Amino acid sequence: MFTLTMLLLYTSNAQFRALVQQCVHPGRVGAVSGFVHFCANLAAIIAPAVTGFLVDDLDSWGAAFSLAAVLAVIGAAVLALAPRPAPVTASGTPSSASAPAASGRD
Repeated sequence: MFTLTMLLLYTSNAQFRALVQQCVHPGRVGAVSGFVHFCANLAAIIAPAVTGFLVDDLDSWGAAFSLAAVLAVIGAAVLALAPRPAPVTASGTPSSASAPAASGRD
């Protein structure tokens, strides 16, 4: 079971790399990837303290898990509703596959 859990945890991280590479100019992928990892690791530092404060103040784990669930739903909603940028090629220009087809009308 542990092996399956670790596999699923590591495969879920691929989405961050894919999103960054698809949405960012190729010359800035490294900087944006670093910022994304910084935000994720900052949350990993802050979350145990916030969880501890909630459990101490409310004497219940329910508030901590509810906060985690609400933040996860907000993050999913932001990703689902965010506008999709056109993918860029290695030269930094929009990909022709995502360009609208010419209708022949002027």
